[in-house]
Amino acid sequence: MGIFKPTGTSAALISAIKPHIKGGKLLDLGCGSGVIGAGLSHLVDDTYASDISDEAVLHTIHEYPDLLVRCGNLFEPWEDTKFDYIVDDVSGVAEEIAGVSPWFDGVLCNSGVDGANLIVEVLKKSPDYLNKEGKLFFPVVSLSNVERILDTARQIFNVELLSRTHFPLPSEMLKHRDMFRKLKSAGIQFEERFGMIVFYTDIYMGKVKC
Repeated sequence: MGIFKPTGTSAALISAIKPHIKGGKLLDLGCGSGVIGAGLSHLVDDTYASDISDEAVLHTIHEYPDLLVRCGNLFEPWEDTKFDYIVDDVSGVAEEIAGVSPWFDGVLCNSGVDGANLIVEVLKKSPDYLNKEGKLFFPVVSLSNVERILDTARQIFNVELLSRTHFPLPSEMLKHRDMFRKLKSAGIQFEERFGMIVFYTDIYMGKVKC
């Protein structure tokens, strides 16, 4: 099924999360190559990771033997388990965009036309897997329906924006400009600047509303 490789969003997640975790149990959900869980593991007591790709799970087990890694879709591997921190790293861009990107080479992306399906599902299910005072960290990539994701998040969590990072679209994707323009109607956001397409990734922290 392939292994999702680290991107600029991965680095932004690690950087934004570090000041907000200390001790406890952390879950890297949709771990891909395992770099996010591994990059944060020294800050917590126990680090868990899971991915729908058995190839990604085997890779993570081999590279990071201190992580407890399981294979399965979203929270399926973690029945009756609760965490102090959940880092959502599941696919979060529109499926058409994933299909022409270098990010998802051989990697499954069932995020929907507007890219929000998986993140919305994580948002809705996360409270069942968080300890009291637990925190959910999630990226919102503007190549998805940002408003749909945030509307869902704000119904369930008190939400705080931790960081925003802008990225230029890889040059090999610029030939698909018409597709990007069409997908604006599905809620994706980007700017066209000096021949480039620029998108952004926001990192949010959520605490379940009382």
